[in-house]
Amino acid sequence: GGVLEYILHIAVPWHSITLYWSWLSPWHFYFIISSTQTCIFTEKETKIKEGAFKGFQFIKEIRIPNQVTEIKPSAFEGCTNLQKLTFENGGSKSEESQIKTIGKRAFYDSGLSGTLSIPKSGKTIDESAFEGCTRLTTLILEHDIESSSLVGASALNTIGDRAFYGTGLTAVSLPIGLEILGASSFESCNSFQKLSFDLIIN
Repeated sequence: GGVLEYILHIAVPWHSITLYWSWLSPWHFYFIISSTQTCIFTEKETKIKEGAFKGFQFIKEIRIPNQVTEIKPSAFEGCTNLQKLTFENGGSKSEESQIKTIGKRAFYDSGLSGTLSIPKSGKTIDESAFEGCTRLTTLILEHDIESSSLVGASALNTIGDRAFYGTGLTAVSLPIGLEILGASSFESCNSFQKLSFDLIIN
């Protein structure tokens, strides 16, 4: 599935690595570690192209490097065996995730499960980005609050229409600064119990 082309497979005693190339991103390569079914990107990757992994069933885990700023539409749509998405976020400021946009249907109908943490740099979670992720139960929108004052809070500005439609979320706390909460963004979340908003108390 998807638009990836297999070009090289290397087997070693403890695991095997498969190298993929995408005609949508011809100067970048993607590595799949077969033993853990983890997708790892090269350090030069700053955007994950539209539809790059659409329908790709082999991946169970994705690690997004801290320099990536955008995941384009349908990048991982229909990856039904995908379970875990991690945005790499180092301890120092220079190593923090730079993700800004998670595009339309980026993870639509994927198998993401458990907890998803969106780094504080994230500005836009676009339309239907996580729609249909029925096993996704916890959403953490990261932000910094120190001494009852806002310090480097979440940059999240927009949650698009149907962004989390039909997920397994039970509760969400929306950060200060959110301006657009799209139609049906949390509709049909059958286990949903609580929606809250962060406040600054002077």
